[in-house]
Amino acid sequence: MPATASGACLSSPALRLCGSRLHYLFPVLVQIVSSTLAGAALGSLAGGGVADSLGRRVSFLLAAAPMVAGPLISAAATDISTMAAGRFLTGAAIGLSSALVPTYISEVAPTRIRGTLSTLNQLSICLGILAALLINVVLPAAAWRTMFTAAALPAALLGLGMLLGPESPRWLASRHRDQEAELAARRLWGPRGPAELDSSRPAAAATANTGRAAAADVGSHPPGIAVAQHGGLAMLSGPAARPLLIGVMLFAFQQFAGINALVYFSSSVFRQVGPWGEEGRPAAGAARRDGSLRGGSIVGG
Repeated sequence: MPATASGACLSSPALRLCGSRLHYLFPVLVQIVSSTLAGAALGSLAGGGVADSLGRRVSFLLAAAPMVAGPLISAAATDISTMAAGRFLTGAAIGLSSALVPTYISEVAPTRIRGTLSTLNQLSICLGILAALLINVVLPAAAWRTMFTAAALPAALLGLGMLLGPESPRWLASRHRDQEAELAARRLWGPRGPAELDSSRPAAAATANTGRAAAADVGSHPPGIAVAQHGGLAMLSGPAARPLLIGVMLFAFQQFAGINALVYFSSSVFRQVGPWGEEGRPAAGAARRDGSLRGGSIVGG
């Protein structure tokens, strides 16, 4: 949510005011907006490894720190470097959490409602963007620092929530911390928690066995003999190649469709349409919300 709030802030009348007050040229403003995406790219690369090594809960707490600090730094900015640094920190936190959220949801949600909760994640992102755009309508452009400061609130709530929230029982089980995993499962799923956790063990065990078999196969060959290994680039030639390619292409087409340009620069686009454009920019957020609802209903069947 801090990403959507800060991103929408610079796609709003605040963008023009930031430019006039801080004497930024439009290309520099584009760089400031893009700094969030650069941070997100780096954060997403590290997200999986951090979550696997430190755990889901600790990783969320780690992501919450720059997610709070980034908007506050941007709110206090008086020069381009400070503004870009704050947005980069925010982006890094968003990239980290983008890898964490789907994983955490899939691990803590009971099987029967896992798909629903995954849809709610996307819907919440769209609602955050819509809320940021509406805030830009309500608040005057001169309050752009207030807009950035407000973006730190959801991040602070995330950190507080994870301080009180449980660790993923499935992650604990994968680390052979069985007693902690059972306690977390009971806390999340009630008396049937341990049974729910046990139902997920066969798939995890099969994956682990496959990995051990592959490692044993590699170790059984003399040095200098090339052996095909699972994972990494080997996935491009294995049975997972086709679904992997489909998934990558879906994400690529989604990005090249131009949704990020619309989210970040919707105010500028609508302003060129006519005098009503300033009030019309929340329509883009509402359309994205409705699309998420429709998509979720199709996926949920």
